Amino acid sequence: MNFEETDIDFDRIDWRRFEELCFDLLMKYQFHDMIWHQGSADGGKDIEALATVVNPLLGAYTEKWFFECKFYTGGIPMTELVSKIGWATAHRVKHFVLMTNTHPTKDTRDYLNKTQEKVDFKIHVIDGKMIKHNLLAFPDLIIKYFADDTVAWVKSLVRQWLFQHTLPEIKTLARLASTVDPGKLSKEELVFLMMAYQQSDYDEDWLPDEIEPFDFDFLWPAICFYKNEIHPIDLNNVFFSGSNNWFHLSAMSSTIEKLDQFAFAMQHDSPDLGNIQITLKCVYKQFNVKIACKPNHSNI
Repeated sequence: MNFEETDIDFDRIDWRRFEELCFDLLMKYQFHDMIWHQGSADGGKDIEALATVVNPLLGAYTEKWFFECKFYTGGIPMTELVSKIGWATAHRVKHFVLMTNTHPTKDTRDYLNKTQEKVDFKIHVIDGKMIKHNLLAFPDLIIKYFADDTVAWVKSLVRQWLFQHTLPEIKTLARLASTVDPGKLSKEELVFLMMAYQQSDYDEDWLPDEIEPFDFDFLWPAICFYKNEIHPIDLNNVFFSGSNNWFHLSAMSSTIEKLDQFAFAMQHDSPDLGNIQITLKCVYKQFNVKIACKPNHSNI
């Protein structure tokens, strides 16, 4: 799934969600024994945590960190931090971190720089730009806090299929065909949508009047981007029984409802991308996909 910093819009969340985001991000960076003071009169920190440092000579030791999360529409004023620094000093922390969706004002940065010369702990600033940069390494957090409505919709459709064995209706597929951005979907979600389209009762001649003809061919370049198998894919490792091959195959599927198992395979020939093979196998609500692409000789 490809995200850019422009996909991270802090206007989509409030200060509570920002604190939760900071907590989740710190967990990704291996902070532990974390305490999130949600809306309490904590005096000097929103999150306190320990970090374990491993030194080749001294071994492992832990350090106490205080994190102050500030969600603002403008620069963070100095007055917001004076008491927080005092609290960190009194509690003999090793690190004090300001995390904000925006940035400190110039006066605030000057205050922090001068304070750093007087205190025994390290002061850090993680501004909105740095948070966005760090979040790019964790697409799951971007989806959780900033995913647009269409991405969230696709994820809910996948869950609905896994737990209720229900695929999207034609009207839903038509809407997705006009709104979804393939670059924001995972390989599993892309192949799921292609499978759902192929498994639907789509018939251009029998579409409701309010639905224009559509297809999902625009997904193929994004699907090819995620190729993870050598061409051709061995279908005997996908389907549950019988001998299978790709000869003249457009799409096929098999299901074992009592065992909650499903398999799907499809190949597609594209003038630009060549021959594309995709498979989806679901066993006990866990599914994985394989993608193989063989370029046309004329494109090599």
